[in-house]
Amino acid sequence: MNQRMTIGAVVLLIAASGVIPHSSPEMAALAGSYTLLSRANVDQRITLVLVKDGSAKLTTEALGEKPASTTQMGVWNVEGGAVKLALTASSGAGARQMTLSIQEDSLVRIENDSTPEGGENWTFRRR
Repeated sequence: MNQRMTIGAVVLLIAASGVIPHSSPEMAALAGSYTLLSRANVDQRITLVLVKDGSAKLTTEALGEKPASTTQMGVWNVEGGAVKLALTASSGAGARQMTLSIQEDSLVRIENDSTPEGGENWTFRRR
């Protein structure tokens, strides 16, 4: 009986190792919370959270407006020394894809997507 339980546990661990994404040391180092540096004439705060497991969250808080915030969930990874970010659409915000260059304590948008603010250069600073 103990042998069957041990074999079952080993099979479960092997199966789980293929399902659970592995975080690279580079992703672990970049994981954290980033705030968009202020942009002229814009009353909003944008926060980007990168989680070690490859999930991401972008929250846009419109100061003094309702609804007060929009949150988009998605995934991220590191390719060729840059962060690739893909976010799903949510109420009030369309799907986004961004490429961010990695700098000392910042992520700088180097590839634009088709969102209305797509032409802007965004710089996120680690909090």
